[in-house]
Amino acid sequence: MINVSRDGLVHVLQTGEVADVAAAKVVVDALKGALAEAVKAGDYIEFRHRIVFQGKVNGSPVPDNAMHMDMVGDAQMADAMAPGQFWLHVAGLPGGADVVRDWLDHVDAVYVAETEKLGFEAELWEAGEVGLQLGESAVMPLMLQDAEWIDAYIRLMERWDLGHEVNQGPTIDAAFTRYGWTEAVERLLIARVVVDSQHGAEQVFDAMRGRLSAAMDDNALNAFYRKALAAFHEATKDFMEWPPNDDSAAVFGITGPLRNLAAEIGA
Repeated sequence: MINVSRDGLVHVLQTGEVADVAAAKVVVDALKGALAEAVKAGDYIEFRHRIVFQGKVNGSPVPDNAMHMDMVGDAQMADAMAPGQFWLHVAGLPGGADVVRDWLDHVDAVYVAETEKLGFEAELWEAGEVGLQLGESAVMPLMLQDAEWIDAYIRLMERWDLGHEVNQGPTIDAAFTRYGWTEAVERLLIARVVVDSQHGAEQVFDAMRGRLSAAMDDNALNAFYRKALAAFHEATKDFMEWPPNDDSAAVFGITGPLRNLAAEIGA
């Protein structure tokens, strides 16, 4: 049994114990219906939602620190991120990961449909005033809990409006802190420079350079930055001068030895 109501602008889904995937699917189906209502509401789509349930993870109440609340800031942001506790719980159920993936696939499909309808990239939010994008309250805590979800995070990051990014930089920093240098983290950082964003290239090429240097030897570091710069070149070559001029290089953090690598790639 699930009750769906509204508390002002917030869609509230209230249920009892979500003990198995069947109960989780009921909540997800209700979420899809509530999201459909939000999509119909207008050009500016904001799907504020709250999931009230009795859930346990590994026999214990879902802990706030599983949500990495140190990352999400003030109370308003923490409230917007609260649905993540439901997704962490569902992912921990036998077969629950497939239920989570079904929701993330649905969110991705909504982005595609809305973009096709509008004729330009859709902006879909969970809480616009704190920069929480659709699907982020699910995939961010999952990705920071288990590296299995890094590729799911990348997939939605490619849909998000990172011209108005808020959480992606701290989230990616936290992923690197948690997992260190892995193939999945490399994919995450390559995606970070490829996706059009306010600070993605600057983060990877400049802000994280010292941490990356400490995590690998010089040969591995140079190989990574060659790959990252090649991906960035492919993503920007139609509208940015290559090799980057002094102004572009400064903006994107392509400085020092990265200038020489960029010159080789863009020649």
